[in-house]
Amino acid sequence: MKYILPLVLMNLLLAACTKISSDDTVRRQIVGTWTIDNGSDVWTLSPDGGFNEKWARAAKALAFQGTWQVTNGILVATITNKSSVGFTNVAAVGSAISSHIVRLDSDHLTLVYDSQTNHWLRKP
Repeated sequence: MKYILPLVLMNLLLAACTKISSDDTVRRQIVGTWTIDNGSDVWTLSPDGGFNEKWARAAKALAFQGTWQVTNGILVATITNKSSVGFTNVAAVGSAISSHIVRLDSDHLTLVYDSQTNHWLRKP
């Protein structure tokens, strides 16, 4: 009987030490290359917290590089470099874009940004 309390406390301590927060899980799962709009927009999230995004259609092209992080289910991408052709209203270098992560699994990523929902597919 006197050993029960120490065993319970030890199990609670081990469980707390091995618990992975949902943000940690998301950070691992979100790494990879994602595509949207039939492949015209490709976004690569690196494990080191960097990203590259390229978008091209007809005579327009856009490329962003930057950093990303996940906090409380929100993906924040900060632009550190950009290039654009055919666009006049593009997010500036230094801009941080926050998107609520609605869905994330091995093949799908759904983000909501500024009331707009985007569905991404993992690129093999």
